Amino acid sequence: MWSEDVILRNLLEHNAERVPDREVITFEDGSRWSAAEALAQARAAADVLRDHKVVYGDTVAVSLTNGPEYLRVWWGCQLLGVVIAPLNTGWTGRVLTHVLSVVEPTIVVSQGELLAEIRRLGPRAEFVEAGELTQGDREYPGAECRPQFS
Repeated sequence: MWSEDVILRNLLEHNAERVPDREVITFEDGSRWSAAEALAQARAAADVLRDHKVVYGDTVAVSLTNGPEYLRVWWGCQLLGVVIAPLNTGWTGRVLTHVLSVVEPTIVVSQGELLAEIRRLGPRAEFVEAGELTQGDREYPGAECRPQFS
């Protein structure tokens, strides 16, 4: 039996409601996200992904280094109920082509040269620059339906 207490979406929402000012992460550059800010960042990403027609059950491939961009997309995917396929940022050429053909993502989120390399390989997917995920509605609640566990 699954406990809803450990589903990331529920943890983000619970903490944002009950302890909104509690710091949940500090990044290498010293910037910090509170519980409320973490949820707002996830909602912004979820809203942009939804605008790109990403829906519950889709796969989002992510090629980003560790940092706010990665957490934003990961947590945004959790709000939508989509699968995240993390890609090693060191993969190129045939290895990356093979992984993308196996994963079959609906959309690829990356940035800079990494995104250019993935575009060049031509998977059948949409592409989103990671910075675009900050532009979504920070109040967007996420998926209209939640998976049911028994």
